[in-house]
Amino acid sequence: MVPDTLARTGVVIRVKPGADVCYDLNERESGYLDSHCVFEMLVSGVLAKNGHVYGVYGPVISGPIQYTELICSLLMRALPLKDWNCVSEDHVNFKIGPSVAEENQSICEAELGGLSFYCHPDGTIVKGYPRFCRLGYATVVQKNQSPSESTAEDGP
Repeated sequence: MVPDTLARTGVVIRVKPGADVCYDLNERESGYLDSHCVFEMLVSGVLAKNGHVYGVYGPVISGPIQYTELICSLLMRALPLKDWNCVSEDHVNFKIGPSVAEENQSICEAELGGLSFYCHPDGTIVKGYPRFCRLGYATVVQKNQSPSESTAEDGP
């Protein structure tokens, strides 16, 4: 049986923001929410590149009303990087919006300061509005209901 880890589809992950949450409501309206409200997401897919898992995504299922009906992408943040197929908690960057976060092709490697694109806040983008992002801590809180689900895959 596959353990319930961050990279396991079907698990519920609780995210506790570590600082005020950045938001963009549209192209002209952005700022910070003075809120560290915990939210939960259901992992529906794994983000991977060349077989290396660097994140997960899925719908926000509880938390602040602003996140209702949006998708959360959790991305690796802490160095040294952990294998999310083996751990059930980790430091993360999170991005919430109407789409899954994807690699920002318009940023050059030098701007990432030696980090992998998924570790840097500007290394990924969410298309559309509204969108919210920040760093936080993620923990698996509900076990997978379907033991046949897979872990790492190239996607979304």
